[in-house]
Amino acid sequence: MTVPFVSGIFVYPIKSTAGVKLQSASIGTAGFALDRQWMVVRDKTKRFVSQREVPKMALIRPSVPEDLFQVERALTDSDAMILTAPDMPQLNLQLLASTSSITEASVWEWTGGASDAGDEAAEWFSSYLGMSTRLVRYVGKAAEASSPKISPVRLTANRTIDPKPHEESLSDLNRRLPAGMSDLSMDRFRPNIVVSGVEPWAEDAWKNLRLISTTGDRMTQFTSVKPCDRSSQKTETGLQSLETSAPGVHHGRQDDTVHFW
Repeated sequence: MTVPFVSGIFVYPIKSTAGVKLQSASIGTAGFALDRQWMVVRDKTKRFVSQREVPKMALIRPSVPEDLFQVERALTDSDAMILTAPDMPQLNLQLLASTSSITEASVWEWTGGASDAGDEAAEWFSSYLGMSTRLVRYVGKAAEASSPKISPVRLTANRTIDPKPHEESLSDLNRRLPAGMSDLSMDRFRPNIVVSGVEPWAEDAWKNLRLISTTGDRMTQFTSVKPCDRSSQKTETGLQSLETSAPGVHHGRQDDTVHFW
């Protein structure tokens, strides 16, 4: 019998940009440290910008030292995230930037406080995206994920878990694609935790995810809120591709949308 295990860990510091693959990461009450703490917003409306409307955002690649994702690691003034994009100079973004410039930003139905990352970052994103934008950082509870005060736990790839598959579901989805369509890669679905070792789509029936240490002396539990239907972005090139929700691609749920948990 195959034992389910975590086969991949990903964090996405800036919403709608590329992710960072990790061997291990700390988890707090607000999720993974540094995950989706920044987002790009329109300068005037302060409403979020995503790959759905600007596919080339997928080519913005953040780089963060992996030790910043560890339980015992606190941020310092010298810690920075490096951003790269095609035909753009490298941008160094300080992780402990001042939060004195607070603005109101919106994403979907949520509106709340965010700190502005400064003019240099705004100019960089505006130049690359071809529109007037600002980079902001959430200053609510999500920012606490990187704080050692909330006693986060550490998740390591290849850790045994109570099943919540992704790898087998993706393989089954690729087998159902129309002839001539290239296989979809896992980064298309922007997961935080990738799991291997169970039957395809078994995750549809799971309500809780329990991560168990290899020694069996510690467990962390997550609760599924809802499935997430995925967009049609081609993350390797930043160009739109065929909808993964096209007829014949879905796996038999109640609608024609591909859901990954």
